[in-house]
Amino acid sequence: VGSQDHAAFMANLASVGVTDRVNHVREFSQKAHPLVEGTIDVLYVDGAHGYGPASDDLSTWGARVVEGGEMYVHDVFNSFWVTLAILRHLGVSRRWRYLGRESSLAMYRREPVGVGGAFANLGRHLVSLPILVRSVVVKGLRAVHLESLGRVLGHRPGQGSY
Repeated sequence: VGSQDHAAFMANLASVGVTDRVNHVREFSQKAHPLVEGTIDVLYVDGAHGYGPASDDLSTWGARVVEGGEMYVHDVFNSFWVTLAILRHLGVSRRWRYLGRESSLAMYRREPVGVGGAFANLGRHLVSLPILVRSVVVKGLRAVHLESLGRVLGHRPGQGSY
């Protein structure tokens, strides 16, 4: 799957004509840091789902995003540990505005938000927590071969957790 995703990603870059404007590094986070110079305008984080790696990605890579730049984080409200890292680093951050989410992708803009904005970010994150609960239940049902029971939650067997 990883090589298919990579091929699709590269094809998408080529199809919209931005291959020369994107520095795509296909490497583990810690090994990739020295391969990327300077600041980052748009960051897409799709890393390991453990709390430590997710937390490290958000803090170290996030610190490299320019003011006004954006960060997109995959598997938010789909992975318990990624969600916990998000809440810790971005939940009440005064440096990041939570723009919202599309399925499991959360979107942020690096800009000062003040205390009121930080609490607004937290509220918007907390409203999405039922999605995490649903995802965990569906994954649990799938693990014990009872995925069809997820229909009660609006889940379609064979689909992702969303």
